[in-house]
Amino acid sequence: MIVGTPLKPIPCSKVRKKIKNILGVSSILNKRVNQFYQQNRFWAASSWVTFILLSCFSCGLFHVVCPPGLVVVMGVNLSKKGVRVLGVAESFVKGFPHSVLAGVVMRKDLMIDGFCVTRVTVGGDDSTEKLIEMVKKLGRDDLGLLLLNGCIISWFNIIDLGEVHKELGLPLICVTYRESKGIDKYLREYFRDWEKKHMIYKRLGGRAVATVNGYPVFYYSHGLEKEEVERFLAQVTKHGRVPEPIRVARLLARTLRNMVAAPREEMVLC
Repeated sequence: MIVGTPLKPIPCSKVRKKIKNILGVSSILNKRVNQFYQQNRFWAASSWVTFILLSCFSCGLFHVVCPPGLVVVMGVNLSKKGVRVLGVAESFVKGFPHSVLAGVVMRKDLMIDGFCVTRVTVGGDDSTEKLIEMVKKLGRDDLGLLLLNGCIISWFNIIDLGEVHKELGLPLICVTYRESKGIDKYLREYFRDWEKKHMIYKRLGGRAVATVNGYPVFYYSHGLEKEEVERFLAQVTKHGRVPEPIRVARLLARTLRNMVAAPREEMVLC
């Protein structure tokens, strides 16, 4: 039972007028946003455009005005100690058809808050799909960030970071720890259908570098500024250069891999 002041009926003519006004604004806004987007000047949109964008998003009309390919990421305050990060790492043994991809939900104050696991084809092209599927099945709407331990996993099964960011709408950081001269040579040498892997690899772009505890850490990022990434990595990396969510995810993936790879009579989960 709901108690409150009865609502006054609204004439149908007024409802139709309001809907017409909203759709009219959406049509005009769509042209303006596309113009800014195509010129790479979306950031320069005036304050009233930004206000209407947020208003349309909040009332479920954003799909009407959002230009194709534009990824919308809700703002995340990474300074909060309770922000939850999904650290993702994999472990594989060459010769086995699948690797273990493990995720650990960890708060920034290092409290562990959940796990998820999937498997990825060694040498295949399903890592992007499997990662997206794993995060969606986890069903956590409180995640603030994805933190990946590399994107070339399971023997050249390359994660398309842009696609992951687009599908999940979460800020993303992918860290590695060594300089690289590229993998084109190995793709051509090991794979007949190397073109698909090469295309995903090229889309990754160049890596930035941060100094964490005196060590160089190379990273890709989506949805975050450089200063935010480097500040966050420093806060969640307690020893060495490996962030804690990734360190725990690596331990989990390695343990599960050892369990799967061991003969049944020797199977011990530790």
